[in-house]
Amino acid sequence: MFKIAAGVSDLYLAGVSNVLVIGLPDFGLLPQFAGDPVTSGRATFLSDDFNAALEATLAALNAGLPASDISFFDTDGFFADILLGLPPELVSVPCLADPAGCAAIPTNYAIYDDIHPSERVHTQLAEANAEELDLTKVEVIPLPATAPLH
Repeated sequence: MFKIAAGVSDLYLAGVSNVLVIGLPDFGLLPQFAGDPVTSGRATFLSDDFNAALEATLAALNAGLPASDISFFDTDGFFADILLGLPPELVSVPCLADPAGCAAIPTNYAIYDDIHPSERVHTQLAEANAEELDLTKVEVIPLPATAPLH
């Protein structure tokens, strides 16, 4: 948390008074962890614990930095809403685990590999963050056309 607090403080000292800090999604919902209830529960606990500490840190920064507006974006709730609105097979099966489907329509998938959100979810996250910041235009930055290196 120290590095996040230091980064937000540095932004404030540089003249940035409005900052949106993005929390973690529920890692227990990701395919890498969701297959085992114990592992899923632990992953959920860790992401929830991190988010609670982050929110407390941001509240302390807001209280200590005059005229600051440091906000927390609830990625956990956002991500859960997206996943709950999709057919289970598009959440439980990552894009890379279904090469034919991924190549045909990659935007159908919520998860790219076992842990990273797809371009579709990143776009929705960017739009939600822009809305939170009252921005009117979001530039779409395409993902690289190559597969990840292992």
